[in-house]
Amino acid sequence: MTTSVKPPLDSIVVLDTDDSPFTGRIMCDDIETLYDDDPVRHGGALRPATIMRIDRALRVAFALR
Repeated sequence: MTTSVKPPLDSIVVLDTDDSPFTGRIMCDDIETLYDDDPVRHGGALRPATIMRIDRALRVAFALR
C-alpha cells in the first residue's frame, strides 16, 4: 500500500472514501514477501467490494485473466 501518486493501471487499486480509515493505493504488481520477523501493523479489514477490486488487479498483475 502506498499514498504516492501512481499512474492509472489495472494492477493498481485506488482506495476511495468508503475504505476509510485506509487511504492511498494498493499496488498489486509490486508483491513482496513478508517474513516472520518483519514488523506488521494490523489496521483492520477492507470492504468486500474493495477485496474484489484487489482480486481483479492481482489477476491482471499475474496475467491470469
